[in-house]
Amino acid sequence: MRKISQAATLRPDPKNGKLTITLLILLLVSLTFCCFLNESIAFFNTPNSKWMNNIEFFLAFAASFLSTLFYLIIAHRYGGAKFKPFYFLLFSALFVGNLIALIAFPDAKTGTVSRYQGPEQGYVYVLGDIERIRFAMMFFSSCASFYCLFAIAPQVMRGKHSLNVIFSAIIFVALFTIFYSFATEYVTYIKYFDINADVSTGDYVDSCFNNRNTYGTILLLGICCLGYLQCESRHWWYYPLI
Repeated sequence: MRKISQAATLRPDPKNGKLTITLLILLLVSLTFCCFLNESIAFFNTPNSKWMNNIEFFLAFAASFLSTLFYLIIAHRYGGAKFKPFYFLLFSALFVGNLIALIAFPDAKTGTVSRYQGPEQGYVYVLGDIERIRFAMMFFSSCASFYCLFAIAPQVMRGKHSLNVIFSAIIFVALFTIFYSFATEYVTYIKYFDINADVSTGDYVDSCFNNRNTYGTILLLGICCLGYLQCESRHWWYYPLI
């Protein structure tokens, strides 16, 4: 009994503030790698709208997998997180379902599409073996991140302080994408405010993303997080940020 009690006293407290912040940082790093993998855009190439080649993709998957595994080990060893069978089975079922759909999808799919009431155009969507492997790896990384977010993170979070850290990180990402957009897409912003400029549907901003919807989602999340922090602790600087 004495040995057991001594071992228990030596075990780090899962409610320790520094441990909580460390686990939150590890979780955010893991989720960032997962999002980077699922976006599959080679951000550091020029232009940044190119898809990752296979080497870049497998390196991104390795970073996502190792960061997630490291978070799970630290959360279990020092944070006292326990295995959750319900969430494991739930996200495993989602992964298997996506995998079955991926395997059942035909190698080539043909059809027609019409844009803006124009003439119909034919298309051929080809899904090769390497694309199936890449999509399966993306599904796996996403389900593993969902398990960490919904099953593990609530066990090691410490009240509102942990949420504030997460929301502050999201706000930081949103602000970074805004300044990146201002620096790299200033010509488009000038067009928006020039009444004589010929602005078309192709003149839009997407920051460091390849999709304007992704950029808009990040901005919306940042606004929601600012609203939450404003309700928690009222400060004047939240309003201009919103």
